[in-house]
Amino acid sequence: MGRIGEGARPRQSTLEKYNILPAEVDAGRLAVGLPPLYEDNNFHSTTTLQNINEATRREIDEVAKQQRLIVELEQNQDKLRERDDSSVTRGRRFGSSLVRV
Repeated sequence: MGRIGEGARPRQSTLEKYNILPAEVDAGRLAVGLPPLYEDNNFHSTTTLQNINEATRREIDEVAKQQRLIVELEQNQDKLRERDDSSVTRGRRFGSSLVRV
């Protein structure tokens, strides 16, 4: 907050990293006679959109991950079926008795 009081304009990443609210930035600037940066509420609109975009990206990533897991599961089920079918076929060919559970 010391640099803000000296007139520095914090980056969005800095505000997020240190969990600084725009109102705190404006209060720090006003305390030393500087004009506020966020009084037009533009920051809040932008932040809301960024949060929505971030949440949407996480949802998309999660859906993609679930789809990959479903494909892997189906592939593994197919492999197990093939293995099971081939073991039954081998058992019949060699005359051994197999019991399915």
